Amino acid sequence: MANYFDVELLIRHPKLSADEITKTLDLTPDVSFNVGEQRVTPVGTTLDGKYRHSSWSLSWQFVSEKRFFACVESVLNKLKPKQSFFVQIAEEGGKTMLNLKLYGRVHSGDVGTMKLIEALKQMEILLGLEVFPDWDEAEESLNTLARQAQKMN
Repeated sequence: MANYFDVELLIRHPKLSADEITKTLDLTPDVSFNVGEQRVTPVGTTLDGKYRHSSWSLSWQFVSEKRFFACVESVLNKLKPKQSFFVQIAEEGGKTMLNLKLYGRVHSGDVGTMKLIEALKQMEILLGLEVFPDWDEAEESLNTLARQAQKMN
């Protein structure tokens, strides 16, 4: 069974538009919406109310990595040139998070370094963790991808 996970960059801001975030980071989000827009589900069903903040997220997928905090560090290093932007987000009442998403039923563990914690602090980025223990449908697909990747290496 493959060890797989995502590192998601999630930004929430009370005023900043998703387009401004995209332009500043020069990255294309997986999901985004703007403060004041009509709320909708992921499949487009309209919900009551408007969004109270803008939200922007992008995920990087990793397969067969044992040291997931090293991958968090690699994502953080990619974002380091935009440190002042993340600090600005915090100063304006927004939040930036790096969320580690662990899937499947594979034992995994790691220790975050003080270097990682200090970098998160300097950049005003929060670290989150989500565990999805019953990810059966995705698990088989990801295991297939992992096997294909191993054959290519």
